Amino acid sequence: MKDTELFDSHFFMKRGLFISILMTVFISLRAHSQDELDRFNDTLKMGTSYLIGQRMRQYDLTGMDGKLYSSSQLKGKVTFIGFLTEFCAPCVAETPALNQLYSDFKADSNFQYLSFTIENWGNPTAFIRKHQIEYPVLSVDIGTCYYLNYFKGFPVHMIVGPDGKILYFQFGGGINEQKAVENLKGNVYPVIKQQLMRLYTSSDEKEE
Repeated sequence: MKDTELFDSHFFMKRGLFISILMTVFISLRAHSQDELDRFNDTLKMGTSYLIGQRMRQYDLTGMDGKLYSSSQLKGKVTFIGFLTEFCAPCVAETPALNQLYSDFKADSNFQYLSFTIENWGNPTAFIRKHQIEYPVLSVDIGTCYYLNYFKGFPVHMIVGPDGKILYFQFGGGINEQKAVENLKGNVYPVIKQQLMRLYTSSDEKEE
């Protein structure tokens, strides 16, 4: 690769990251009503459909528990992946709903939950305690976080299938806790349940 090509790729990556950060902060500060956020989110959805069917980007990270978290662990599982940060009002508002989602599915061996944050890089304990987060959180540097969520900002919800490909992708959220519950129940839960059912059906067929 030529030096000029390398420079161009780095330049556009940094520019995309900068724009995503500005958008997230701007929306969090300016969104005074749920209606404003709903209109913004509807616009965003039109720009993420191309991600459906793409393979989740690769990562190899070490969590606070000392365990290795790798994209290779997505294979054979239905995985919900979230991206959150404290300066994002919708991220904070949806925490109780995400706690419930984690509680509802964590006992299923075919399901796994993973979330990424840029809070207190390497050790987000204070952030987790403050917002009473019950689901697993990995703290990473801002570049890694935006790379993994395709430079879409916060919050981001993804569901990755057993083949490692993205089945569901949503960027944005509401500042109303009830709206967050309705969004997860109406959009995320059905996809997770459908994929888990397919895994069970496939397993039963192999046994026969």
